[in-house]
Amino acid sequence: MEETLEVGATFPAPPRFYTRYTARNLELFENLKADGPDTLVGAQDLPEWDLHELEPPRADWIVEEGGYQSFGDVFPIPSREPTLEEVGLVQLYDPNARDRRPALHSLLRTLLHSYHTMLTALLSGPQLDIASMEDGPVFKYTEWMMAAALNMMHSVNGLRGMQARVMLEGLMRARVEERRRKVAEVRQKCKSLRDDLARLRERATRLSNLRQEVSSSGVPASEDVVEQAAAPKTVATIEDVARWVSEV
Repeated sequence: MEETLEVGATFPAPPRFYTRYTARNLELFENLKADGPDTLVGAQDLPEWDLHELEPPRADWIVEEGGYQSFGDVFPIPSREPTLEEVGLVQLYDPNARDRRPALHSLLRTLLHSYHTMLTALLSGPQLDIASMEDGPVFKYTEWMMAAALNMMHSVNGLRGMQARVMLEGLMRARVEERRRKVAEVRQKCKSLRDDLARLRERATRLSNLRQEVSSSGVPASEDVVEQAAAPKTVATIEDVARWVSEV
């Protein structure tokens, strides 16, 4: 029978031994460290494997050694990016300079000049002598292009922290401006509501005065006529206020 293939996932599956870290096994492991192997004599539910496998790795040893190895590569602690000299390349810029733009511009000009010079050498004609080809301008400028490109990449990677700070500052400025804009809209709407309330109070005052005048004159008048005479031309209704609240 064919073996069932594991469905791929974004993250790898945890190791199979993670199921060993149960509350019961951890309790047995603590008893083993505290009282020795004699305490497990006659204990129930003992696993078939050695409980010492639950011992966590000694992180202090890694810190004392100053790094760790993974797939043949050494990673120092604390983590840092290796210098160009450590990887066998020539340092073509000042790593302590606060402004690296002049160095990047110089490296870019070096890269472009080497590229155009190499194209000129390639268009000049083939070279049949292999020894002269290795010492010729094509290989020389290829090495210069590689050195300039790697120096540019290394210099730009050193600016990741500055880039993160600038992006965070821009994000915070955008959020502050957005909140200020929303606050200004709310204040403008509150001012509009206050104006509408003032007009409603004015309408109610005119309506009350008109009713007093009608009652004092003794001339009968219907409620519709009184309200039409006292009503302003534009007043926000309850539906308008509810619609604005739902939009906000």
